[in-house]
Amino acid sequence: MRIDFNKGFIEIAAPVMDPVEQIMRMFEAHFEAEMGWDQRPLYFMLFRNGDGIGANTLSLPGPLYVDPSLWLPLLAQLVGQDDDHLENPLQGPLGKLTKSLIKDQLPPAEFHFYGIGALHEGWSVYDLGNDDAQAIADGTALPPSQHPDRVEVRMVHAVTTDGRFLSLTRPRGGVPELLEAEPSIDENGEPAMGPMAVGRMPSALRLLCDGVERLASA
Repeated sequence: MRIDFNKGFIEIAAPVMDPVEQIMRMFEAHFEAEMGWDQRPLYFMLFRNGDGIGANTLSLPGPLYVDPSLWLPLLAQLVGQDDDHLENPLQGPLGKLTKSLIKDQLPPAEFHFYGIGALHEGWSVYDLGNDDAQAIADGTALPPSQHPDRVEVRMVHAVTTDGRFLSLTRPRGGVPELLEAEPSIDENGEPAMGPMAVGRMPSALRLLCDGVERLASA
């Protein structure tokens, strides 16, 4: 195993647990021990090298560090589109910048792109009452950031090219918990999001992963 947080690099050749989970836990533990809370998001790219899996931190356009839940879905969509098919002319420069940044950070030929991940802070509600469940069903639920029982959380999501979605969540003052969605395949035989992997960030990461995979194979 090699790790250099200053250079944003992790490589795990002989993991003691699932290597993607181990990478996620190492990033989150570094934030918990060394950086604390109220930090800007971190993005990373997963790659394969023989039997090992590694990760590099990924630099993306500035808006993604201000409001990732707003900007990541937009930029993920831009990465997945041909420049000539962007509907809004103002999106053109942003889409080209994002693609250019990602291309410059793709691993060398002997490595294989394997996935995308993000670490970010947000809000969650752990104990939903009957009124909350009904509001969700009616589409009138408050966002977690406005719920009176909200809990601040640090989340690490990872999406892989073979359809995996893993989510590590640590409530402030608590311990991290890992969930993994069962890999799902769509009607075209392509990786799809499982039923647990819902929400703006997981869906955007899947879209971004698909777009980066196309860039890597171009």
